[in-house]
Amino acid sequence: MKKELTVKVPARLHMGVWDMNKFGLGKRGGGGIGLPVGLYTTITGKISSQDVIEGESNLIATRFLESIKDILNIKDVYFEIQIERDYEMHVGLGSTGSVLVGIIQLVTELLELDFSEEQLIEIVLDVMKEEHDDIITESFETAVGPWACLKRDMVVVDTECKLVDVYKVDKSIKVLLVTPSKEGLASSIEDETVLLEGRGKELDRSAYELKRYLLSYLRNKDINDRKELSVLKIVDILKYVGSKRAEIEYQEKLHKGLYSELTKVGENNNCLVSGMSSIGPTFYYLDKEENVIKIRDELKSYNVNVKMVDVDYYDNNATV
Repeated sequence: MKKELTVKVPARLHMGVWDMNKFGLGKRGGGGIGLPVGLYTTITGKISSQDVIEGESNLIATRFLESIKDILNIKDVYFEIQIERDYEMHVGLGSTGSVLVGIIQLVTELLELDFSEEQLIEIVLDVMKEEHDDIITESFETAVGPWACLKRDMVVVDTECKLVDVYKVDKSIKVLLVTPSKEGLASSIEDETVLLEGRGKELDRSAYELKRYLLSYLRNKDINDRKELSVLKIVDILKYVGSKRAEIEYQEKLHKGLYSELTKVGENNNCLVSGMSSIGPTFYYLDKEENVIKIRDELKSYNVNVKMVDVDYYDNNATV
């Protein structure tokens, strides 16, 4: 067994769900497209005489650790864990999933347990919960975040949470993350549930044939090799149809037209791709650094917080 270990898990952009009718609170499914970005949850741990978790997200992390120990049948092994995170929770960047993935990686590597990525994903899907206002609740889980965190590249995940493909993003691409000012960040789990179970599922039923075609396109290697329709172009299509449209409408109302303005900024600057991550409120722009800086400067007159980060990657040589 290893004595001490540190793992760093990236935040992720959730760029769109294929079908919200495949998931619900406590029910996995739906899939989508995701991209890991250069903000991190850092988890340091070691074997100890009792379980101790300190730092960020310790309530949900304690629940995760208990569940993981049950699944792995290691109730008599104890861990001392420290969690740090360089971004806020509940802004659409997958903070809870990053904590869970990190703890699973930490525990299995400390004990030198041999698990495949598919097995780790299954543990994530079995254990996943959310924390809101110091209360642990069921969650909506598409498996996009966990796969993006493990593969450290852009991922396409099908409606049954299986990995379809991985796409490498050129190192020259930067990510500009935009969130509204502090006053209006939070939305309630009740409002989010009503949105996803109602309007989100309704719009995905209407967009079913289009989304099924786009996912089938990405499954087809021969077509995909012709590069007639890049994965980023598909991300751009998804923000106007189905459940992503419902998510943006929700934040648009909450923040009084802000998201229409942010979308226009991207269009006016010919941004490679822009959109909103998960249910928000984080909005993102992906492009070459020169254009991202230009957009960042233009947003100085808006009541928003902006941060430019890298795409998180292991070894990116190809482009999408």
